[in-house]
Amino acid sequence: METVYWGCRVQPHGDDIWTQYEIDKPLANASGGEGGIFTLKPHAGETRVAKIYNHKSKSLLKSDAFRSLAILTSRYQELSQPNALPFVAWPIEVLFTIKHPSTVQHLSTLAGITMRHVTGHNVLRKLTSDAGGRIGNGNGTQNGLANAKAVRIAAIIAHYLNRMHQRGIVFCDLNPNNILVSNDYRQITFVDADAFQHPFVTAFTKPHFTDGYASPNQANKIAGPRTPDDDNFVLAIHIFQLLLDGGHPFDTGPAFNPTGDFFANITPNDNIKARRWPYSDVAKFRPPGETPAHYARLHPDLRSMFARAFQDFVPPTAKEWEETLPSFANTVEANSPPKPKASPPPRPQAPPAPAQQYVLHPRPASPVNLQATPSHVPRKPIHIIVLAFIAKCLRSLLIMTGMLLGRLALGLAKWLAQGFADIATAAWTPFKKYGGVEITAGLVLLGSIFWLLDAYERHLIEKRRPHASSPALFSLAPAMPAVPTPPLPEPKTYPPLHTFIPSAKPFPSDPRMEPTPPLFPAD
Repeated sequence: METVYWGCRVQPHGDDIWTQYEIDKPLANASGGEGGIFTLKPHAGETRVAKIYNHKSKSLLKSDAFRSLAILTSRYQELSQPNALPFVAWPIEVLFTIKHPSTVQHLSTLAGITMRHVTGHNVLRKLTSDAGGRIGNGNGTQNGLANAKAVRIAAIIAHYLNRMHQRGIVFCDLNPNNILVSNDYRQITFVDADAFQHPFVTAFTKPHFTDGYASPNQANKIAGPRTPDDDNFVLAIHIFQLLLDGGHPFDTGPAFNPTGDFFANITPNDNIKARRWPYSDVAKFRPPGETPAHYARLHPDLRSMFARAFQDFVPPTAKEWEETLPSFANTVEANSPPKPKASPPPRPQAPPAPAQQYVLHPRPASPVNLQATPSHVPRKPIHIIVLAFIAKCLRSLLIMTGMLLGRLALGLAKWLAQGFADIATAAWTPFKKYGGVEITAGLVLLGSIFWLLDAYERHLIEKRRPHASSPALFSLAPAMPAVPTPPLPEPKTYPPLHTFIPSAKPFPSDPRMEPTPPLFPAD
């Protein structure tokens, strides 16, 4: 049995329009963290789909979420104009489980939104992450680098995002499932508009984000409103993947292990949290695949922009990418690509650096000096890995054995203590029977004798020990005469330069000590 919902389209002037819908079936590859996308029947047909919120998203809705969504639906015609933001699938109606809910029932009966059905498109993830649908497979990539199609897609995304930022709108969750690319690679559509951070409305208490496609502030769950820089950071990730055939800029692969744990699995989101950019030191972080070699062949201007975004954490704006990318429509490779050379013999592997040497905070700005990861970097031999695993197992076994021996020693101590207690209890009767004064006096006398013997032994030891005044100590080696220390020479003084050359004048100050302008001036 189909679920029935009521869609409300708020009219700025006049009565609101209510429409009854029935949920048909979910769209393939269209569900996300906020809910699922379903087709509607029979009224909307192929023109509209419904986004039904899940329990987690409904718990994040504000108390006045209906008001925020109602304002968005009332501005649908305005926002969809060609001179506005027509590339966004804006909410058309607010869905409720009942018709005409009261003000108290708004939040409990709110179910989702309706929006236009975008057909003939694929999600961006299929073009960058899925191996079967990448732009580079069978579509003319240049040895791993992007072709004109990928550059065009990146430029269009930057252009659309810049138009949103100019209106004060922040995407917040710019993940590859919320960006739809047409089959001819010429049109881009943004979805998830109900979760945008608008300057006038917002429906959710905190913005959503997706692991691996979040800024450091989002990945570390720092509270507060999102800024365009959060979108610009994720935009640089998408452009990196488009230009380098799907390689993620924060993927270190299984070879990098900062914690030393044998089973460590460092994800791109972990590196974003720790602000570790693998391409700042490819020999240490070891990004997987051929992406490091492809990255080294990029044009220096593009590498500089990626370094700003991921190493200095000052991401270029969407407008900068929009102005830069069209000049690389023909090729993103450097003007003079290096000629292929024969691979040198493998070099011995350097010992791993200790864990405390890894930088876990933002690095200062530095010039970009990145080299490709050579394909001949040796990996750990399998016998070394097996021996390390066996050593860890033996260490764990020794720890368990020590714990067991400790428990046995504790039990033995308790048993001895109980035995001494029993002996003392049994000895109390004869002690009381034969007279306690005589036994006490005997014990004191015996202790005095032992003390005197110990004192006499200490006296004999001190008597045989040589003292500092003994002449034998000084007869072993003659005293060394004291060597006088020569005085230090007086520092030479030189007259000023202008006493020898009349035209030379002393500088008023050292220009190297004057402040230098910033490397990247603020807009």
